Amino acid sequence: MRTKFIVALLTLTFSVYSQKKPAKTLTFDDKITNINLHNLTGIPVVTTQGVVYGIDGNNGKKIWEFKESGFING
Repeated sequence: MRTKFIVALLTLTFSVYSQKKPAKTLTFDDKITNINLHNLTGIPVVTTQGVVYGIDGNNGKKIWEFKESGFING
């Protein structure tokens, strides 16, 4: 009984501390609706409500952004 308790306690302790904090974070104006990798370049492409962003995976900065306000949906 005692060994089961110790194993359960160790498992719980390791599971709490097993998550690693991200090295870099980005903030966007709107809620993220989609994240894809570009097929040819491998750049992460993040889509929000009105803007599409290209993200540099090495330094965690926005490479480019494209506003969708000029397009007609349909």
